[in-house]
Amino acid sequence: MENKKAIVKYLLNEEGRKQSLLSGGDGKEVQVLEIDATPEIIQLAKVTTDGDVFLSIGFSGNNVSVLSSIVLDVKIEGNLHKGYCKYEERGNYHFSSPQAPEVLLDWERNRLERISRPEIDTEYAKLRAEYAKRLDEQSAIREEQDARRREGKEAREKALEAEKEGKELEKRTWIDRYGSDHLKKAVGLGYNCQRLYVEERVLLEHPNYTVDFDDVAEWKERSCPSKKALDELESVIIAGANAEIVWLTKLPHNNQYNDCLEFEGCEAVVQRQWLGKYDLIKIPDTHYV
Repeated sequence: MENKKAIVKYLLNEEGRKQSLLSGGDGKEVQVLEIDATPEIIQLAKVTTDGDVFLSIGFSGNNVSVLSSIVLDVKIEGNLHKGYCKYEERGNYHFSSPQAPEVLLDWERNRLERISRPEIDTEYAKLRAEYAKRLDEQSAIREEQDARRREGKEAREKALEAEKEGKELEKRTWIDRYGSDHLKKAVGLGYNCQRLYVEERVLLEHPNYTVDFDDVAEWKERSCPSKKALDELESVIIAGANAEIVWLTKLPHNNQYNDCLEFEGCEAVVQRQWLGKYDLIKIPDTHYV
């Protein structure tokens, strides 16, 4: 018995391998020691059919349990919250420095003592349940956020549809009351006459204004507008228009002044988003002289 030797193996992480090299060791991940096979070591080790004694410390084959932490990122109302849950995982254990035989034996004794206590299994199950609960809470939060987004999208779509239906009702009502025979007949037979509808309505409600159907008109800020322009602006604002006085630099294509070879710019009143879509432009005439 006094000559019997035991082979002890353990693992080093990168820091441990560096320490091994610095202290004159081989720097390998698997460290191998040969020590006397004492009765205590024989009780901890495995003995082969040939009587050889092997003790592997920290290897997964020994059902090693290592206490670790999981970081949970939970997003609540747009704010990121971090939660921590400890759990035990099975796997190899790597030491961060070369170990003396007596230290390795103490580590293995402590490991065996810890896993032999029944409360360890209870605590392990408790930690796993806590982790699963946190995952369920996180999943529930995501589902609630998704439901809110869906509800918001559906509400926006309903609002847009209601707005569209309202505009269509307004259009048909106006055509029935004020539209030309041509417009009434075309719409009554199912034709889309949006442009004719807009032209007739502008002619009735805002004479002397031009509709910028193609959004080609351009303007810049007007400084110190004329009194007549201010009077016109005031009247359309009182009527509920979103309007401003500008310095017109480019005419709409459908304007009567497009035959002019040169356009140097002029003062104009612009009603924005008329019927929720069109810009109306009042081109200067004798009214602004």
